[in-house]
Amino acid sequence: MDKQLRKTAGNLKRRRINVSLVGNAAEARDMVLGLVKAGESIGWGGSMTCADAGIYDALRDRKDITVFDRDNAKSPEESDMTLHKCLGADWFVTSANALLSDGRIINIDGRGNRVAATIYGPRKVIFVIGKNKIVDGTLEEGIARVRNISSPPNVKRLGKKTTGCYITGRCTDCSSDERICRSVGIIEWQKNNNGIYVILVDEDLGY
Repeated sequence: MDKQLRKTAGNLKRRRINVSLVGNAAEARDMVLGLVKAGESIGWGGSMTCADAGIYDALRDRKDITVFDRDNAKSPEESDMTLHKCLGADWFVTSANALLSDGRIINIDGRGNRVAATIYGPRKVIFVIGKNKIVDGTLEEGIARVRNISSPPNVKRLGKKTTGCYITGRCTDCSSDERICRSVGIIEWQKNNNGIYVILVDEDLGY
């Protein structure tokens, strides 16, 4: 197992955050399925990590849980309603844009629903994070990773062509209406030991 993964896992535990180390995306998917019990509800924020790992599809296939899935919404209004339902779910699953090796979790969001749900609302939150998201540096370096490594491929995927990082490949702190960097969430500590679960994966996953 990657030495940096173990260091980061130790610092997450120091911050009272539950953490598990797994070898690949399939193991991460199985762990998520094991955490969510029959009769519970779950929602998610957009995450290529979770999508590529098959986590969303596996949750959709379960008939014993309630899934709040905005991808199935038939209108913008229904999509917005689903996002609000996610805030009251038993579980919320997503990834992180960056994870400092000292254990701090960073997400930057366009709408704010993902940042909001990881901080308050759902009873429990699962982060599935590939080793490529780990930054062995300062908070500023972690945020720089999000702006210059995570965001450019995301705006390409979403077709947000007026953003600075779509045009240049680097953050320009743009004022585009399509800007996906609007709110920053930094989780530094867990008040108790049963709300946040981090699954660290010994693979590169997502952006």
